[in-house]
Order: sequence, then structure tokens, then C-alpha cells
Amino acid sequence: MRINPNVLGVDVSDWCTRINAKELEDNGVSTVVVGLYHVTQNGKRVLSPKSREHCINVATKSKMVLQAYCWDDIIEDPTMQAEWLWNTMVVEGLPITWVWADQEQWWVNWVAYWNAIRTGDYSKVPFGDPVKISLHFRKFMEVLYACTPRSGVYCNKGYVSSWAPTMDTWLPKYLSWIPQYGRQPALKTAMTWDQLRMSWMPSYDISLSKGQLPEKVVGHQFTGDRCLLPGTYDQYGRRMPADVNVFFPTFVSGGVQPLPPPPTPAPAHVDYIVVPGAIYVRKGPATTFAIVRYAVKNEILHVIGNPTNGYVQMIDGNWVYAVYIIKA
Repeated sequence: MRINPNVLGVDVSDWCTRINAKELEDNGVSTVVVGLYHVTQNGKRVLSPKSREHCINVATKSKMVLQAYCWDDIIEDPTMQAEWLWNTMVVEGLPITWVWADQEQWWVNWVAYWNAIRTGDYSKVPFGDPVKISLHFRKFMEVLYACTPRSGVYCNKGYVSSWAPTMDTWLPKYLSWIPQYGRQPALKTAMTWDQLRMSWMPSYDISLSKGQLPEKVVGHQFTGDRCLLPGTYDQYGRRMPADVNVFFPTFVSGGVQPLPPPPTPAPAHVDYIVVPGAIYVRKGPATTFAIVRYAVKNEILHVIGNPTNGYVQMIDGNWVYAVYIIKA
């Protein structure tokens, strides 16, 4: 399959020092996918300043659609990571329209992995158990999807087949964004956006794993750290390699509304039983408040407390006189 028709997008990480959002937009880029990375402050995991800067830059200096991705580390707890991601987006108030789980890690020791990058010898890097990797990624997505269904998986066929084949059993539930570099410069190459459109746009079919259903694929990352394009820069003002993508226009335009906040959790409560034949349920903690209804004998009431004038409040916001109820 191919992403056609399409609109252009770029994804950027904390390695990118600066985004010129206006320049990207003027060159026809429709969406930016910002990596949400964390740093540790006072023992707490918080959003990195650079990730926040990139998001605010795109949101305030352009009309491009803001998406996000987050690296899913198979060494760390998947529930903790997914909940941190969602809570961070809510607390930061970032106008993110879609969030992707970047699921492509196979190693289980970061020190060994970074040493391998330095030496080029990956033979000593310990890798994860394929079934456990799949279970980890599935749990991450289950938690994230429960927070927002506007979430999907960034992963390709090669990773699934090599490191976690059982991902194919659950991937069909989610939308997919596929990295596959079938056609790009052999070396880092400076070019204009028009030159990219003329010479390097994908004209080949994307390879999919069994679980990556064609109708669920909405994006294709077709360059990886090779194209030096106007709009992304390092600390010295030099162009940084941009990962360029195509997305279906309907997907991008359909996600222009920011992710909604999660529902407010119900307060903790204790179950009580009504003792008399019937008691008043009132709007407030006094006889001067209107009667809402009657609670009958043996009815279970969910009480959150807040004792006032001998009354207690229930989970629905109404009140009953405490002497007429006992703990269930």
C-alpha cells in the first residue's frame, strides 16, 4: 500500500535544537510529530524543556497540526510510562491531536547499547525475550488507549518479524505509522523542499507485517536522518537531518482538535445501609434544603463523608442524616 493522496510531516526529537515552525509551514509541511522525552528533577520524571519548547513553537507559531510520540522503554514498567505520558500531556496543556507509541527497542541494557553505537559491535548487547517484548508493548498500548483512543503504534515489519512476532496478534486494534526507507540519499544531503518533492518522495509500496492492516496505516516515515531541509536546526544554526513523513490528509485534518482531558475520577466512598423504612435524601446538609428523593430500608448508599450538621454527603452530591445509616 501507499499513502496517496498525502500531506507532508516531519518528526523531531530532543536532538533537534530548534524548529522554525513558520519556515516548515511556508514550505508546505502540514504536521509535526514531536518526541516527548523526560528528564529527572528532584527524583521525579518530568517533560524535558526541549520537548516542551518544540510543542509550544509548533502550536503558537504555525497552523500545523501537532502530534507527539514517546519512546516505549522495554526495561521500564509499561503502565507507569503510559500513564506518565498521558498525565504529562494533560498537565502541560499541550494541544496535541494524536500520540504515538514508538515501539522499536530490542535491547535490555542501555550502557551496552550505547557502547555498541560507539564501537559498532552489537554482539555483546543483551536483547529482550520476544514474547516479553510483545507483552510489554501491548500493555503500554492498552493503558494509553484507555486514556485516549487517539493513539497508535510506530513500528515496522522488520522489527516485528525479528524481535517480537507475536505483536501481530494485537496490532490490528491500533492505527499504524510505518518507518520504511525505500528511497533516500545515501549520505546526508542538503536540499530544498521542492527538491525533496521532485526526487525523493516515496513511489513504492510499504511492507507491512500481518498485524499492520492496510486500512489501519495512516502514515509513512520515508527518510531517516539523511535530508538536510530548511526548518530544523542545530545549536549553531546549521540544518539538522529531518525525518520526513507522508500522512493521509483525512487523518491529519480529522485530528485538528486537541486531545480531551481524562474524566475526573470518582471520589473514594464507603458503602452504608439505610436502617429505617425510609429517609430523606436532601440537596444539602440541613432540613432547609430541598428533598431530592427517599432512600428506603436496606438501600446501599455510597458515602464520601464531609460530615456537616449531622449529615453526610454521598457520591452523587446529595446528603442524608447520618444517624439513620450504618456501614454495610
